[in-house]
Amino acid sequence: MKLYQHALKTACLSLFTAFSITTAGIASAADTIKVGILHSLSGTMAISETTLKDTMLMLIDEQNKKGGLLGKQLEPVVVDPASNWPLFAEKARELINSIVAEPEVGRIYKGKVVKIMDFGAFVNFFGKRDGLVHVSQMTFERGANPKDLVKEGQEVRVKLMGFDDRGKVRLSMKVVDQETGQEIKRESADAES
Repeated sequence: MKLYQHALKTACLSLFTAFSITTAGIASAADTIKVGILHSLSGTMAISETTLKDTMLMLIDEQNKKGGLLGKQLEPVVVDPASNWPLFAEKARELINSIVAEPEVGRIYKGKVVKIMDFGAFVNFFGKRDGLVHVSQMTFERGANPKDLVKEGQEVRVKLMGFDDRGKVRLSMKVVDQETGQEIKRESADAES
């Protein structure tokens, strides 16, 4: 039994550490770091899941007594997936897609401007993925300054044009109607330039 408890604590600590490392960047803006704990209140696994849940809560308490993680306290969030299965399934699908899915060339995405440079703006458009909208792809006007066209935090619509020879993402705003999100057809785009 003692070996089982040690193995269980080690497994939980490993999961907790992996989760903490992967969420550290996301949680830096919050006052606390939320740690999700799945716990089914019914079924044959309920007893072993209760042990896991209690172990995780104990580990979170111990970590908080040591000062938390990255100077922030950990906040356990216990969730029973059966309580709202459609929402849980959708969130799980989003999480998996953000890890394994790849953006598609030619598709239009909604994104947020994260950094403005003299040569363009970096836009977060696909999970944690950022891409460059070069100033020449922001507007049809020549000599425009990116700082006059967009602001950090602004939501924009971008089309994934492709990847450069180093694998960097190339985005365009000028081929997308920013209000409707529809692609501007090449004939009307050429007429404007």
